[in-house]
Amino acid sequence: MDLIIEGHPAELEWLRREIDAKVGADAQLEVVPSQDTDELREPIIISLIVALGGPAIVSAVRDVLKRRYQHKEEMKRLDVQLRNSEMKHNYDMTELRLRVTTDDGDEREISEEELQGLAA
Repeated sequence: MDLIIEGHPAELEWLRREIDAKVGADAQLEVVPSQDTDELREPIIISLIVALGGPAIVSAVRDVLKRRYQHKEEMKRLDVQLRNSEMKHNYDMTELRLRVTTDDGDEREISEEELQGLAA
């Protein structure tokens, strides 16, 4: 039985290295290059075929894929944290602070609601 994995060339190259490191030659990895003749470019990996020759290989491939998805989830979580941090920074940069100076020269911060109250 063969497992055909299709995806982005960089992801497939990473998977190939990881599976090869974990299983070795037993997985009988076969790289299937692009066969599209309409495009004038170097052939790239578009799929990876893994020979599933027993439970040890299936488990190893599953572990590699599981680790990849955990890594992707962690990267997504970090990206969300980074985006939240960037948004907070952008908000902090655009946040307005209002201060009022009295006739006596005293200065204090006020909120927008207090400013509206001063207009009344």
